[in-house]
Amino acid sequence: MKKVLLLVLLAAVASAPVMAITASTEIRINMPSMVILYYRDQVTFDVSDSQLAALVGVSPNPYDEGTATGSGMTIDAGVAGTTYTSPSSVTGTINNFWAVRSIGAPTESTEVTVSIPTPSMSNGTDTITLSSPLIRLTAGSFSGTVVSFGPTGFGGSAAQLGDVQFTVDMSGATTSGMYDGAFVMISAVNV
Repeated sequence: MKKVLLLVLLAAVASAPVMAITASTEIRINMPSMVILYYRDQVTFDVSDSQLAALVGVSPNPYDEGTATGSGMTIDAGVAGTTYTSPSSVTGTINNFWAVRSIGAPTESTEVTVSIPTPSMSNGTDTITLSSPLIRLTAGSFSGTVVSFGPTGFGGSAAQLGDVQFTVDMSGATTSGMYDGAFVMISAVNV
């Protein structure tokens, strides 16, 4: 009896119409507001003697200040050193110093700011000081400490590149060698 009931049940299921149900699900992605900052953790200006001389307006070669004449065995030659530009306001520029990729809301912009939290560098004896930081988008003009632009996205070559510039006071440098310890800070945020 059980076998017959099972066969009847199987026959009923096999002859029933097939029912298909279809459903679709919406897929959503909630993207965060995000900024990626690319930078160098160290930059070294390797200045040659001729480059330094050009910055202050002299030649690294002997400088002839003319002839001196006088009477007797004592002559004041009058060598006082050539006039030069003060090394207290030399401009330092770092092109392509930073790059930013960002995703933000349609009403947001990305801001990049430059500052100099640690302005002094030393070689153990003397000090060089950085001041007056400026920032620009590459191919733009230096005009302040903040630049802003729309979110770039993350695809392809979408990164926004930029440069920094500052004033270098080398008037305290009397000894050669590596001066280090100053820091330029770059901050990026969506606002």
